[in-house]
Amino acid sequence: MEALVLEEAKRISLRPFSLPQVVGPRDVRIRIHTVGICGSDIHYYQHGRIGPFVVNEPMMLGH
Repeated sequence: MEALVLEEAKRISLRPFSLPQVVGPRDVRIRIHTVGICGSDIHYYQHGRIGPFVVNEPMMLGH
């Protein structure tokens, strides 16, 4: 699977992303069909921060 990653303000990339193959007895695995980005994701993209929360390392976007 791939994840949309904010590398820094105004720079995103698609990166390979893998999940552990073992699922615990209290875990579930679901197949994701579609995700979206919200206003905070857009703000992080445009400015690299929201108030005191600064993107200092790559951050996965979308939910």
